[in-house]
Parts: sequence; C-alpha cells; structure tokens
Amino acid sequence: PIYKFAPVALVSNQINVATAGSAMLGSFAGVTYIDATGKPTVSNYWPGTTTGATHIQAWVFDDPNIIYEIQSSGSIAAGVVGQQINITNATAGSASTGLSSVTCTATLITAGSQGDLRIIDRGQAPDNAWGDAFTVLQVQISRHQFVADKVAV
Repeated sequence: PIYKFAPVALVSNQINVATAGSAMLGSFAGVTYIDATGKPTVSNYWPGTTTGATHIQAWVFDDPNIIYEIQSSGSIAAGVVGQQINITNATAGSASTGLSSVTCTATLITAGSQGDLRIIDRGQAPDNAWGDAFTVLQVQISRHQFVADKVAV
C-alpha cells in the first residue's frame, strides 16, 4: 500500500514508496480509480492489491521546494538547520484513515554524504521544541528526482 503523505519515487513510469537512500519525487497525495465493479473511487491511500482497477491516477505533491513537517524517531538538538537525515517507516500507515506513519531518523548524515531530507527548522507547534523526545522538523527533500543532489555540509 501507499499511504497519503508517504514519500514516493517515480520508478519505470509508476509511483512506488521511496526507500531510505533513494531519490524521491515527493509525497503521495491520494489516488482515484475505477474499481472492478465500475465504481469510481477516491482514496487517501492505494491499497496495492486492487484487482481489476482501471483508470488509476496517483496524485503526488512533487514541487522540490515544498517544506514538509515530519516527526523524528528521537531527540534532535538545536543547531542542525541545513543538516540532512533519512526517512524511516516509509511503508507504515493506517488503512482506516489512509494516512502515512513515515518518520525520520534522529541520526544526522555525516558531512560529504547524501541524506533524504534537509532540515529547514523545527516544527512551529507550541508544544514542539528542539531536544524534545520526538522532535518534529520542517524539512525539504534533499534527494529529489527533479533536482541535482547536494551533499550534507
């Protein structure tokens, strides 16, 4: 399955869930299709096992300048703006809501290496701060399929 907001990549003219360490196109925005009974369907997620579906259209947020918010799998201290991190749990999500449970690691990428995401800032919610147990970050895709890669500094 591909859940809404999961990182995705364009592979052989198909949208697939992106894996850590690979280029990404953007994040999944949902899908429309005609099911096997002829019923038009609009969904937050693609179940991946829809037999007989036709007219499948996946929607993707693919602008390389989008700033996303993502929760880290641990604490991230201040002073890391511009650093890079990788995604985790890209395939996890809820079939009932259709929403992704993707997270990012709390381990920064070493200088001279390429990460999946570039840290822009911390999430701006009032209950989120640098050093929180599961810091929410504002990030951009640093390994975008439409843009040349730039390694961590």
